[in-house]
Amino acid sequence: MKNLSVIITTILLLASMPMCSISKKEKAQINKWLELNKTKVNQYGDAHGTVYRTNILINQSTGAPKTVHEYIKEKHPTAPWSAIKVTATPPSERTKKAMNKWLRANHLNIYGDPEFTWYTRGENPLIMNGTKVTPEERVNRLFPHKPWKPKKNK
Repeated sequence: MKNLSVIITTILLLASMPMCSISKKEKAQINKWLELNKTKVNQYGDAHGTVYRTNILINQSTGAPKTVHEYIKEKHPTAPWSAIKVTATPPSERTKKAMNKWLRANHLNIYGDPEFTWYTRGENPLIMNGTKVTPEERVNRLFPHKPWKPKKNK
């Protein structure tokens, strides 16, 4: 009898755990997908006008809560957002200041190119491989070793 209660408790505990883990990148992709498709889908990834008879963010068999991202991932197993490229989180003001100081000290402009670089008509330094980027993203791509960051003492 005691073993049965342990088994039941274990089953209930496992049932209350989230169904899937979702990375920060995938959450950002899902959010971007929702934004890009806001004329077609609601905030849950369902067609506009969808009527919900129950709370869709509750697992109906266990009563365990789930996130919007988990719900959307369950509803869209083909992951239509997977091809969406998301940008990294913007750098902090402290990082921007350190980057700009390093750029000036190395006679580079805000795009990481030599000072006084002239861009011809139609040339945009903020388009890299067909993707629009911020000046900070461009500098990060040009200098992946991030020389403006302070060296860590070993």
